[in-house]
Amino acid sequence: MIIVPAVFLLLVYPLGFITDSVKIIVVITAALPTAVISVIIAEQYGKNSLLLSELASLTTLISVATIPGVALILEMIYH
Repeated sequence: MIIVPAVFLLLVYPLGFITDSVKIIVVITAALPTAVISVIIAEQYGKNSLLLSELASLTTLISVATIPGVALILEMIYH
């Protein structure tokens, strides 16, 4: 949840044809937690939905710190 947004920032930063607003949206979207839909699909197909629900919960808890951190870094870069 730190590495992926950093990689996306490195990818979009040099692109001059994309506005700064779009770059910020792309990087923040990369920092968002795992989608819960994966749990529903795993349950539907009889796979390990408990593990996926634990991972989704963990990424949501971690995002409480990482999303503001990413937003702060983006504010320093694009301000």
